[in-house]
Amino acid sequence: MMRVSVVVIVSALLVLTPIVQGVSMSGLSVSGNQIVNKDGQPVILKGVNRSGFEYMCIQGSGQVADGPVDQSSINAMLAWNINSVRIPLNSHCWLGLSNANPEKQNYIQGIQSYVQLLTSNNLAVILDLHWTSPNSPANAEIPMPDAAHSIDFWKGVATAFSNQSNVMFELFNEPFPNFIGSDSFGMQVVTENCDVDHTTQAWECYKNGGTSCVGLSYTAVGTQDLVNAIRSTGANNIIIVNGIHYAECMTQWETYKPSDPLDQIAAGAHMYRLPPWFSGYRVWIFPAFKHTLSLFPRTFQLFSPKSEKWIVNPRSLSH
Repeated sequence: MMRVSVVVIVSALLVLTPIVQGVSMSGLSVSGNQIVNKDGQPVILKGVNRSGFEYMCIQGSGQVADGPVDQSSINAMLAWNINSVRIPLNSHCWLGLSNANPEKQNYIQGIQSYVQLLTSNNLAVILDLHWTSPNSPANAEIPMPDAAHSIDFWKGVATAFSNQSNVMFELFNEPFPNFIGSDSFGMQVVTENCDVDHTTQAWECYKNGGTSCVGLSYTAVGTQDLVNAIRSTGANNIIIVNGIHYAECMTQWETYKPSDPLDQIAAGAHMYRLPPWFSGYRVWIFPAFKHTLSLFPRTFQLFSPKSEKWIVNPRSLSH
């Protein structure tokens, strides 16, 4: 009996005590082609994509997240020496639209509490607009962020996390104005080859939205308007802007990147076409590359919230 009591006490200490490690993740900013912390030290972001926040809230469960969001689950992630966590979000749930459950305030508070716990563990956080839709519900990827909800979403998120220097904003998960596919939006399938398909029209749509996005059945908003929306709140957080072709194609990113009065833009890419020995999911983030594309990649892996295990061992990856 005494033995059981000791185990419970140790477990409670494990759950309540943050594991703080590594270089400080406070004061993050883009400096030239690097991300640096408050002390000017270069920071290489390596972490996990913590899924669940984008889909649980629209499945009628009343839950904000899928699986545990407590200190023990964070300790499980920290055991892999990560320094950052990416959280995919749902615009409809953040804005409290009719299909969302839990209610708006509960969703927002749940995310704020989790972000606070993560940052108290010296982890940087990336908030990603993952699912949005001009209609209801927002339950899948669409080619471009919608004007109906994406601007209001980012104004709300930026206000909530304004100037928290260890929180970064990823504008939109995977834009694909150059490859829409056979979907309900009625655009023509072009090709799956990024090297061929980086058309001027696709990049114009990417940056400017609106009438530049030919064939969409809804009004899209471009990356420039989303950056403007964030900065209009006074937030100075780093903004991550992914490429097109499901965030894999970066060929004209530098030409079409949105302007930022604070010069705090980082480029993000989701690299799917990898060597055959690797079948996982990897995300790279680069500071706005004025001189090079490949400085300071961030390696991200999927983390199972229910089993608290890596789906792919990040130690097997070079970065």
